[in-house]
Amino acid sequence: MDKENSLRPYLAGIAFTFIVGFSFLMIKVCIPFAGTIQIMTYRFDFAFIGVAFMWVLHRKNRSSEKGGSKKALIIPASFYIGCLALQTAGLVYSTSVEATIIFAVSPLMVQIIASVFFKEKSTGIQIFFVILSAAALVVMVVVGNKMTVDMRGVVLLILAALSMAMYSVTGRYFSGKFEPFDLTTVIIIEGVFVFNAVTLISGLRTGDIANYFAPLANWKFTAAAIYLGVGCIMLSAQLMNYMLKKLHAVNASIFGNASTLVTILAGVLIIGESLRLYQVLCAAAILAGVIGVSVSGEKQRRLEQ
Repeated sequence: MDKENSLRPYLAGIAFTFIVGFSFLMIKVCIPFAGTIQIMTYRFDFAFIGVAFMWVLHRKNRSSEKGGSKKALIIPASFYIGCLALQTAGLVYSTSVEATIIFAVSPLMVQIIASVFFKEKSTGIQIFFVILSAAALVVMVVVGNKMTVDMRGVVLLILAALSMAMYSVTGRYFSGKFEPFDLTTVIIIEGVFVFNAVTLISGLRTGDIANYFAPLANWKFTAAAIYLGVGCIMLSAQLMNYMLKKLHAVNASIFGNASTLVTILAGVLIIGESLRLYQVLCAAAILAGVIGVSVSGEKQRRLEQ
């Protein structure tokens, strides 16, 4: 039973990797049909429908709050929402490839923030594997893509990566007081309120409030928004919150790097991009980094116990 319980966070990480791996592709599908705020509004609308259904379905099985006010969860929730908004805005000016380069530094940000504010200790081998994973990702993209970079997208995506790092650390801090579903629910409720309010106020100002439902006329936008809402917000947030409860922040965040492999495969299989030898080698290095951090983190936890 202990082995099964210790394996679950990593199975959650694998599921998280695949769900998030398609997120950049789905955001790109939505961008031609709506602006950043409108995309975020629909993402959280569909996420709210999903979490409301889950709440009703599992209401009788819900465990009680461990302690503390749920208002405190607004802190990590705000970082998560900020990350999604900045990521979506950044992809307007950048490609998904550029985004993967920048998000590669997120685990390193977690490493620094967690050690300074959360007092999490990382071994030298953990640091090595984090750097290996991030460096391999950067090399993989830079070597194969000579591209002109729009600094607006770069700045927005760096801020998004920093927001995700802050979310990983603060989410880990509050994970001992609340269940993962509590944080997921707060994220979605806050997001629904914020983005619907902004969308409605903007519509009233410009007089085009009737366009609120306009993007839903396109089935591609609707399907992508449902995936981004139910999959990439409700399910991925729940999986990340579960990992943050069971793993060190840096161990949980490293799965975000692994999702890049899924993004690459989606590009090859769906868009028809080529896959070269150096990409395969760098992908293997990224996987080695993910496995290395996970295994060394498990050994560290056993020693602490």
